[in-house]
Amino acid sequence: MKTVAALFWAGFITFQAVSTGWLGIMVQDLTPRDAVRYGLLITEGVVVVRVQFNSPAMEGGVEEGDVVLSLNGKKIPTAERLKEVVSNLQPGEEIMLVVLRDREETSLKIIIGSMPMDAV
Repeated sequence: MKTVAALFWAGFITFQAVSTGWLGIMVQDLTPRDAVRYGLLITEGVVVVRVQFNSPAMEGGVEEGDVVLSLNGKKIPTAERLKEVVSNLQPGEEIMLVVLRDREETSLKIIIGSMPMDAV
């Protein structure tokens, strides 16, 4: 997401666009019901419910139904935590996303993007 930061300098206000990281996925917390439905033994994670067309996630191989376990080696227990971590990344950064797919861990290299202006 792009935000605008106002910088104050000697009585002048300057606006500068600030980019935050973007994957292009919709997610929800893994619930105990989801864990049973997917046949998982884990209780924490984030389920990918939608992958936006032509997004960094799609290009990196993320699929609907994947359960995000970690990003760059850091555990991702909730959707809120994933949002926080991704928003602190810069467009162009390469990340390693570990997902659970068909009960097997899969590592995906993804280049973080910036949210398209028409998606805001």
